[in-house]
Amino acid sequence: MKSRTATVALMHARDKWTWLFIPWMVLLSSFIVNFAIGLIARPENFTTGGLMSILIYMLVAGIVVIHQTFSFALGLCITRRSYFAGTVAAAGGYILLSAVLLAVLLLLEQATEGWGVGLHFFELPYLSDSGAGLALWTFFILLLFMFFGGLTIGSLFRRFGKQGLLFFFLAATLVFGGWTAVVTAMDWWRGVGGWLMKLDFTIVQTTFLLLACTLVLAAVSYLLLRRATVQA
Repeated sequence: MKSRTATVALMHARDKWTWLFIPWMVLLSSFIVNFAIGLIARPENFTTGGLMSILIYMLVAGIVVIHQTFSFALGLCITRRSYFAGTVAAAGGYILLSAVLLAVLLLLEQATEGWGVGLHFFELPYLSDSGAGLALWTFFILLLFMFFGGLTIGSLFRRFGKQGLLFFFLAATLVFGGWTAVVTAMDWWRGVGGWLMKLDFTIVQTTFLLLACTLVLAAVSYLLLRRATVQA
């Protein structure tokens, strides 16, 4: 008999459109547009932000997956712990597959000198000479971080509803706006910029910092789901 965690993972795995087809359709459509621009305009080298499309999609997927499957799964007598574990397992598998594909496309992009038109679509800063292993790790962490960011937002909405989500973003806006106002009033921007420049994180250090943030987001989303109610 399959475990309840495996049941949840398989439930997500059947939805290949949400996890695999749609994000890659969005990404590849962006690539085609940028490739056409490179083919027609023929700039020497140009970098696009098209890769952001799949990162943003993973954020949205993390938000939507709770709404689509949480109540249904609990209606099948699946515990919140099993639901969370199964969701993380399925998402981790699809994210790993996507990271592998992105790393392969990055290698192809480098081997063809930007697809023959000088297009740098899959290349991130500091990854040009880092090798396939680090590229794979970086893509995996970025996608995972975005997914858990979305999962946290979706869990917050499930736990506290629209009012709770609105209050959270309002509070975050006030805190960030207040901090910005203080820094501006005290003329600290140059000092803040200098401090950030001195940090000088390597790509490896940055990925491990994002991994730590991802683990925090995962813990927060799990704690929120433990107290979330089932809605129709």
